Amino acid sequence: MDVNSSGGGGTRVDLPWPAMSPPMRGADAGQGVAEGVARAVGEGAVNTEVSIFDASDGGAIVHLPLKGRAFRVDDRTGRIIEKIVAGQALPEDDVSARVFAALDKMGIIGGEMAPEPATRPLQEFRPTEATLIFTESCNLGCTYCYASSSPQKSPPMSEEIARAAVDLVLQNASETDENLALIRYIGGGEPTMEWKLLQSVTEYIRSASQAMGVRYRIRLITNGTLLTPDRVAWIRDNIQFVTLSFDILPELQAQRSYADGRSTHGKLVKVIRELVEQGVDFHLRTTVSAQGAARLVDMVKFVHDNTGAASVRFEPMAEIGRSVTQGMAKPLQQEFVESFKAAYKLGRELGIDVTCKMFQNTLRRSSRFCNTEFSVTPEGIVSGCHRYSKEEHDGYDLFRIGRYDGSRFQFDIDRVNALRAIDVHSFSECTSCMARWNCAGGCLSARVSRQGISQSGPLCDLTRDLLKFSIEQKVGGPHG
Repeated sequence: MDVNSSGGGGTRVDLPWPAMSPPMRGADAGQGVAEGVARAVGEGAVNTEVSIFDASDGGAIVHLPLKGRAFRVDDRTGRIIEKIVAGQALPEDDVSARVFAALDKMGIIGGEMAPEPATRPLQEFRPTEATLIFTESCNLGCTYCYASSSPQKSPPMSEEIARAAVDLVLQNASETDENLALIRYIGGGEPTMEWKLLQSVTEYIRSASQAMGVRYRIRLITNGTLLTPDRVAWIRDNIQFVTLSFDILPELQAQRSYADGRSTHGKLVKVIRELVEQGVDFHLRTTVSAQGAARLVDMVKFVHDNTGAASVRFEPMAEIGRSVTQGMAKPLQQEFVESFKAAYKLGRELGIDVTCKMFQNTLRRSSRFCNTEFSVTPEGIVSGCHRYSKEEHDGYDLFRIGRYDGSRFQFDIDRVNALRAIDVHSFSECTSCMARWNCAGGCLSARVSRQGISQSGPLCDLTRDLLKFSIEQKVGGPHG
């Protein structure tokens, strides 16, 4: 089963593989088995990393992270594979031509060793995705805001800087086979506070991309409180995807109140219904603190009963920015996992896509969680992460990789490569972790504090458990 796909479908593997050709006879059989044993248990015989974990409903699941493949197997098969991976001799009963033919078909033995992902130094930084922070001002006072934004007015990004960023990613994209530029509008502050700038930059992207023959995709990340029916109509016609931040339940959305303390909940429910009615492609993005970790099922029920939204993304709160000064806590890992599993299953019943980054880790095979952002602040500073856009942010200097000099963007390639070099190989706890190539060390911002970069990831147990759950969902039930 290819676990890179988003669909389901069951795959069960019991050795000997029922679909294989009949076993060899006589001398040929003995020779084939001997060669198979030698290849399987000899030095370098296993050609890829293999992890095996118990399925929740019996048997085991074999995951080949570097190949993006997974199989459901019976207990005996699991034991055979564990011994082969460990380089142990197999009992005579487990040695047969069909066993090794099946292992070869699964991609565990035979052929060249699957290469490990590596982060190689760049000669040039040539991003095809731009993250534009139009403003550091926000009309809300979210208790866990990573940027610690406030309504205090700050100078917005200039049209000149925005257009220069767009020109750069369009030019770089034009030189790739995909021919696609990605642009995100995000905070810092709330991007729709600079509505005229947002509209103007969007129109420029359209005209410039048409002139260059480059495809583009714009994503807006917004708190939604400044959207009106007219603005939603404009978004429908001009923005390809919207992420709407919403903590769903009234008592939890209180964490995302207006700066003067007024509730935003009623406004957001109306906006969501408007997005649905006008056919905007969007999902809800819910930040889950310790307070909300056990309530994901309640949130899915509320979305179904009150909004019409079809997709919800739950993300554990990061202990960064205002959450630290407010003394807020991230969710307990196991509580989040169990709550997410139940919410996911309810979402399947109700026709709501329930997901989170850790659940989507099967889509990644990399040595880094992200590829170093081209994130542009209102002043034209380039950060490798949009969460570090102001000097007062811990880690600002680590992520600062360039600036706009008045005519073009200049990048410090040494800084870029130094940042990129902090990858899964930098953390000793990742060495033996079954999720290391899917998690890729996790989001670096979650490890950064004024004390430095932590060797311990804040959500490792959660990440492993949700990766296993995601794989199990993709390979299907024990009977296929």
